[in-house]
Amino acid sequence: LGKGLGAEVRGAPGTIAKGAATIEAWIEGRGVDFTLFDNSGLSYDNRVTAAGIVDLLDQVEDEDWGDVLRRALPTGGQGTLEDRLHGVQVRAKTGTLTDVSALSGWVFSERRGAWIEFSILSAGMSKPLASQIEDRIVRILANEAG
Repeated sequence: LGKGLGAEVRGAPGTIAKGAATIEAWIEGRGVDFTLFDNSGLSYDNRVTAAGIVDLLDQVEDEDWGDVLRRALPTGGQGTLEDRLHGVQVRAKTGTLTDVSALSGWVFSERRGAWIEFSILSAGMSKPLASQIEDRIVRILANEAG
C-alpha cells in the first residue's frame, strides 16, 4: 500500500521512501508526533504512540477515502488475521518485530452501532502472548464498548 501511495502522489516508481514521505506529509500539522523511517512499520526507527495512531484513525474518518482504507485492511480470519479474531467485525493492521507487537484499526461496537478506532502496542513479550492479549482487548471493545 505504501509503495502504491508513494507512486500515486509522488510519481512512479513507488518506493518505500516515497510512501513514507507521502504519509509524513499527510500527518504534518495534524497534532500527532510520528517519526517514519519507512512506510511499513518494519523498523525499530519508527516512532509513534498508540494514542497517536488512534487520533489519526479518527481523523481518517473525515477523509473521502477513509472507508476505502478501512475496507482494505484484513478482517478476522483473513490476511495477517487469518488465525485470529474469527467472528469479530474488525479491520486492522498487525505489526511485528522481535519482542514488539502491534494491532491497530477499527472494530465494530455492537453497543454503539459504529466503528471505533483502537491501537494496541506492546514490547517485551512473546508474539503469541501479545496476540492473545490484543485479541482479547478487541473482543472486549466489540462487545462492551459503549
